Amino acid sequence: MKVITVAGMIGVGKSSLTQLVGETYGGVTQFEKLDSPLLPLLYTATNEEKQARRIPFLLQLDFLNSRFGAIKNCLRDERSGFATLDRSIYEDRYFASVLNQRGEINDMELEIYDGILKNMLEELEELPQKAPHLTIYIQTSFDKAIERIAKRDRGFEGLDDETEDYFMQLWKGYDNFMLNEYNYSPVLVIDGDKLDFVENEEDRRTVQKMIDKALRKIGVIEDEPEQSFQQWAIGKNCFIKPKWFGEFSETVGVVQEVFTAHDGQYIVNVKVDGRENQITLYGEDQYEIIP
Repeated sequence: MKVITVAGMIGVGKSSLTQLVGETYGGVTQFEKLDSPLLPLLYTATNEEKQARRIPFLLQLDFLNSRFGAIKNCLRDERSGFATLDRSIYEDRYFASVLNQRGEINDMELEIYDGILKNMLEELEELPQKAPHLTIYIQTSFDKAIERIAKRDRGFEGLDDETEDYFMQLWKGYDNFMLNEYNYSPVLVIDGDKLDFVENEEDRRTVQKMIDKALRKIGVIEDEPEQSFQQWAIGKNCFIKPKWFGEFSETVGVVQEVFTAHDGQYIVNVKVDGRENQITLYGEDQYEIIP
């Protein structure tokens, strides 16, 4: 089983990228648990209520238990060679540490948390693959993270001063955790400020290529035998660039034929749904083949 995890601040698009990776490579996808009754209380309960009911500690235990179950489900699933997880069990420990720094989880609770986590990881040792093969880290500025949190509009994440202070503390330490402390797998950094893989098709393809390259580099995906462009391109999806194709511009079709022009460039004929005739494109200025 090949395991990929998607990491990053709250609200930066982890679920969307998890979905994209799952659709690209198939297999099992596991998304972060959002139905815990404790989650809204982390943001809406008073400090007195959170302390009296130990809400932050119990929520982190709930997340830890959910993450452990997700890992076991993925690694024991025989349907496919791929599993993609929205956040990892190692990141959960970072959240617990931030809540400890804020005084919302006390030292004794963090010690209990660490003991449970250690036992879980020891149990996972019996499985063929405990740690992910690749972690994809969506890195953003604080302003971009806040913008996306506000855009998704989950009511309990209302951006009052205290909540924004919590998000700022998470954000400040995230790069150090993912790029310096985290050592369970290679980390591919995606610039979430520049690449809008949620709403922009071209950015989505760029991110797909980055992930594919990273997986090939570490041997998770084997390189295909070298083929000529004509052999390789036929049957592939093709992004149509020229504006003059109107409604079919900036859409995706399927390559049907490939020819060589007098200047050595490749000409492709592309079939697009909704158009009777194929579209002929001259050179890579007019098209992009999607692996």
